[in-house]
Amino acid sequence: VLFPDWAEQMVKAFDNDSIIGVTGAILPLWENDSLKWLPEPMYWLISCTAWTNWDSIRLVRGVIGANMAFQATAFNDKCFFSADAGYIDSHKYTPVSDDLEFSLRIKKKTGLSILFTPNARVWHRVYNRRLSFRYVSAKSQEVGRCRRILKRTYSSEFGSYGQEQHVLRSIINCLLENPIEVFKRPKIAWNKFVLVFIILSSVLVGYIMPKPMYSPFKNEQKAN
Repeated sequence: VLFPDWAEQMVKAFDNDSIIGVTGAILPLWENDSLKWLPEPMYWLISCTAWTNWDSIRLVRGVIGANMAFQATAFNDKCFFSADAGYIDSHKYTPVSDDLEFSLRIKKKTGLSILFTPNARVWHRVYNRRLSFRYVSAKSQEVGRCRRILKRTYSSEFGSYGQEQHVLRSIINCLLENPIEVFKRPKIAWNKFVLVFIILSSVLVGYIMPKPMYSPFKNEQKAN
């Protein structure tokens, strides 16, 4: 759900010849209040951006699919999102996120950058199934596999694992920063503990089992 000035802010962000793609702030539009206990460092599970702590314009690794735009030239030479990457159907993922893979491929192809602007805002619908065991496990495994595969495929464009280290520290801090919550809100404290355990174990499984022969555009290569 776009904010009224979304298009205007996107156009402003492209007022630079070095920018090929833009992504913006994504705010949760909850299905109901039962999910609002989710700590902001875990908002990557619901495709919202609070986990980044980005509050100013900056260059970033790639777009986030719920809020993105590209220059038309990004799609020259039949350069499209890979049909072999990304979300397939309910609770099923391939090893690589299509939005991030496309971002890194475009940066490598053009030598241009991707920008984050907090002013181009959208609301993103968050349904209860986003915190089911099946969804969280599948999403976390995808993140582990995705980062290892894309780091290998697009080393320069991917950069360091600094972003992932920030997320890991933030997730662990969620458990350590407020032990009083165990007594005041035991159900929420337990939910956080279980969620962190599922995330960390699933990311680890995904990272150490990256499907090394996987290509995020294998069918496109065969077609060509």
